[in-house]
Amino acid sequence: MTSLSHTITKALVDAGVPACSLGLLGSWRTAGRVLAESDTRAPREVLASGQVPVMHGDCVTDADMGGTVLSGDVAMRELARECRPRYAVFATDVDGVFTRPPGEPGAELVGEIRVGPDGSWDAAGVETAVSGDDTTGGMEAKIREAAAIAALGVPVLIVRGGTASCARAMVAGMAAAGEAGFVGTCVVPRSLSWVPETTLDRGVWEAAPDAGWNVRGPAYLSDSKKVAAPEPRYKLIAADLIATPSGKQVHHISPYLRWLRDCPLEHVIVGNIVTPYGSGFLNLVMAWGDVGGARGGDDKFAKMLDEFMSKDDAYRNSKFKLIPNIANAGWMIQSAVGTKPVLLGKKLTMSYFRTEKYFEFCVDVKSSVAASTATRLVSGACSSLVIDLAVLIESQASWELPEELIGHVRLAKMDLAKAVQLDPDTADKLELPLL
Repeated sequence: MTSLSHTITKALVDAGVPACSLGLLGSWRTAGRVLAESDTRAPREVLASGQVPVMHGDCVTDADMGGTVLSGDVAMRELARECRPRYAVFATDVDGVFTRPPGEPGAELVGEIRVGPDGSWDAAGVETAVSGDDTTGGMEAKIREAAAIAALGVPVLIVRGGTASCARAMVAGMAAAGEAGFVGTCVVPRSLSWVPETTLDRGVWEAAPDAGWNVRGPAYLSDSKKVAAPEPRYKLIAADLIATPSGKQVHHISPYLRWLRDCPLEHVIVGNIVTPYGSGFLNLVMAWGDVGGARGGDDKFAKMLDEFMSKDDAYRNSKFKLIPNIANAGWMIQSAVGTKPVLLGKKLTMSYFRTEKYFEFCVDVKSSVAASTATRLVSGACSSLVIDLAVLIESQASWELPEELIGHVRLAKMDLAKAVQLDPDTADKLELPLL
């Protein structure tokens, strides 16, 4: 495997990819063949430097057996947990997962395997077999690790290496699965199959992973260096545009969102930006869902999120940060909006609403003259603009670093006139107890 890894690394370097080969021996350990210690600092540092780490299944020390082989699939799972990629690709020697071993009569390719929050998965009729020379569990182990990654909210594509489907999967991720001629198996969180019925056209909103988000790095308090943000901990699930009449500004919009009531996720973070529009008001709504257990984890993000949601508004205002970016705007709008992260609670009036189902933050644009001016400029050109926004909790202590995004969204060429009309006095409303 080491020789193969070096061969692949050399091929990547020859093709202009700044690749770096990394082994597991010495930094990863097992006990009874079960992973006991994983050190992801080296691959994360390589990624932060702009290089591509090349890793593989490797011999590692084992507390009970002296040594064993640790599967590259297990390493992929731990890297997905730490780095939160948009998707993962398993390149194998078969086209994907089959109902029975490929080559046997009646074997059929499984297009999708859905995974629950606990890593449990279902795919009717799937049978697996392990080759006699495969020491790491074969396809069954691969599905298990892919399911564990999907439970984090990261979809996995299992494809045959060296094929057009493999190349497309690596470049386009889940988008490749919808293309004609794609051959492979998608392992996805069950929640990703839910499609919200929003009034804002689905083609207008999407996540914005390529917007160049930079956040405070691991040693920011001493070196002031920022690093590229990993994938957000919450996934974008919906965006909407709602108009309310004069005198009926809605700061707490979540009870009116029908799609939020139907959302299968246990926890959702809702953003509500309220601005004057015409004779009334406009609510730009964004929602991110916890598809990977981020809220209930035992890491620093879960702790920071819990503190943020449970403490008072003064604390929230001192920590809630928004990063704006309107790349295709003219100089005037760019100057008014800016691209620097901002603690919104220091600039505008914010309000927060917490229930067991959701946490909503509301930004009252009219509370700031500067924000109102910038919003008017954006509103006038909104149908031609691509607006990227990211939200996060600012890291102000060393244990909170590096920063992690809650979520991001891209809003492309919105037609504000298509906002759904809402009269809060007569609209159907679902009230949940506030915490």
